[in-house]
Amino acid sequence: MGTGRRLHLHHRVERNPPDSNYLRQKLGELCGSAFWVFLSQRFQMLHPEDERFAAEIENAIYNIGIANQDGAFGLRYHTILEGRKEKGFRVNTCCEGQGTRLLGSLPEHIYSLAADGLYLHLYEPSSIRWNQDGAALTLTVATRFPFDTAVTATLQTASPVRSRIRVRVPVWAAGPLELRVNGTPAGTGAPSRYVMLDRVWSDGDRIEFTLAPALLARRYTGADQLPGKARFSVEYGPILLAAVGASEVDLKVEPSAAPESLARLLDPVPGSPLHFNIRGNPGARLMPYWQIEGEVPHLADQNGRPLQDRAALDLPESRRGSRDRTGMGLPRLRGHDSFIPHRLLIHKRSPGLLPSMRTCS
Repeated sequence: MGTGRRLHLHHRVERNPPDSNYLRQKLGELCGSAFWVFLSQRFQMLHPEDERFAAEIENAIYNIGIANQDGAFGLRYHTILEGRKEKGFRVNTCCEGQGTRLLGSLPEHIYSLAADGLYLHLYEPSSIRWNQDGAALTLTVATRFPFDTAVTATLQTASPVRSRIRVRVPVWAAGPLELRVNGTPAGTGAPSRYVMLDRVWSDGDRIEFTLAPALLARRYTGADQLPGKARFSVEYGPILLAAVGASEVDLKVEPSAAPESLARLLDPVPGSPLHFNIRGNPGARLMPYWQIEGEVPHLADQNGRPLQDRAALDLPESRRGSRDRTGMGLPRLRGHDSFIPHRLLIHKRSPGLLPSMRTCS
């Protein structure tokens, strides 16, 4: 205004059409996932027996909320699934504010109350106290999930009281979940359902069950496709896994094998829960994406060209198929000292070869 000077602002706008789900662009903002958790929580309040909302909340907490913590430094803005994780921020961005809100809300998502009882949505070492028809009850859950699959919930009450306790059977379960009360079978539920235990509870009653997470290869349908390949993520229950330790992982399977046969090529690492060695790939392993920390340069191939490091699984085009399942743990977990989430390549074998938080107390 009267100075003759002009200010030009240049904004780079990324093309991000619906369902593109780019892996390379800096998208997947932490604040967006935080809002998604709270929106899902609202729907869960309206439809508490619809397991989809608990699954969405669980998935976002494990694989985005916790994964976007940069140690004690700050919170990451984006959820980078291809390449390396970015450095965290501490300059009061929207993602820092909403990410802090999300982490501070973790206890809210374990349970919810109903007029006739309680819902157990997530499997965390925790306890909750509530009044049922004038009587005080306390439910204490003991578990090391996701590092261990056993869950025990113990009731405390001054006098016997009837209450309906509903336990979630997650969508990622490998099969039906059997619940026992004081050692006696009390109910069974299919994945993506809730099992209701409607009974008079006494002090010291114990609910016990063992979760059975499935190891899944889930088809990536976004825009970052590779010619002649089908891309997959690898999940253990609700946990997204990333490949570390090698610039390329070569998995050999039979021509007719489905992507789910990946489980036969993975061996649990003794003493390291949720870590898997990959057969035929010395030094390479899969580990939880949320345990990864640190930054490293992109690698180069034998010709010096940069490699696009990936946390996805690539299959030949002719081998496409999927088992489409949706997939909380301890905040502030220490991660891997050095990492690269890499591309996994699955090649067909020639015929005749071998077959292939504690959050509340």
